[in-house]
Amino acid sequence: MNEFQKLLIRYIIIGNHSFNSIESKDFHNLINYLHKDASVPSANTIKKEIINTFNNSKKKIQQVLQVNKLCLLYKIYCLLIILILYRRCLAKYPSHWMLGHPQTIYLF
Repeated sequence: MNEFQKLLIRYIIIGNHSFNSIESKDFHNLINYLHKDASVPSANTIKKEIINTFNNSKKKIQQVLQVNKLCLLYKIYCLLIILILYRRCLAKYPSHWMLGHPQTIYLF
């Protein structure tokens, strides 16, 4: 996909234009005015490129979310371990926690 197609896709998506808008005679005249040898792809070609771009972006987002999901699960696991150790300390040394003794209790 060349730079012109990327910009055309961006123009269609951001502007919420229909795929068929690029096939209008006025649009072709505008592009040909800017560059005599420019060729505008068909609506079907642009539609396929937009769908491919969407699917590629979707895969990338899913990969990022999958990695973040694993990180989140690991953090939750670590917090649960800390909570379990904290509760064990409460059960083993309840008076130290309730009376505010400054004695340090090591969890590990």
